[in-house]
Amino acid sequence: MTAVARLHHLRPHDYRRRLDAIALTADRAALAWRHLDAAALVPLAAEATEALDALGRDAGVPIVDHALRDIIDRVHDATRGRAAAKPSGAGGGDMALILTDRPEHAHDASRALELAGYRVIHLPALDNRSELRNTLPQPGLS
Repeated sequence: MTAVARLHHLRPHDYRRRLDAIALTADRAALAWRHLDAAALVPLAAEATEALDALGRDAGVPIVDHALRDIIDRVHDATRGRAAAKPSGAGGGDMALILTDRPEHAHDASRALELAGYRVIHLPALDNRSELRNTLPQPGLS
């Protein structure tokens, strides 16, 4: 039984509370994405990370491990909170996505991480609304 499944079995109220927080944040992030509101995604990414971290703490498994917490803190400090790091993958330090709505904040976050020895993969920015719209799911298509 996985740690999160064990939490669900032994402490269903805590499990449900944590999953509800994660789902609410995901719903709000999806709405921000649909409205092309990049500025709203930064605090939501930070909120999602903290919700995942809380689930991990309750389950006794490090979803946000020490390396990821270091990345989160470095990104926050380098951008004065104008970029956020969010885990991506199954947890345990797989990788982090850095979200920001400004190129200069992406540069500051990248530089801070590279100086700390982290490998940074630069992806092309979606720098206009038509590019962002093309990433949204189209109604009726799967």
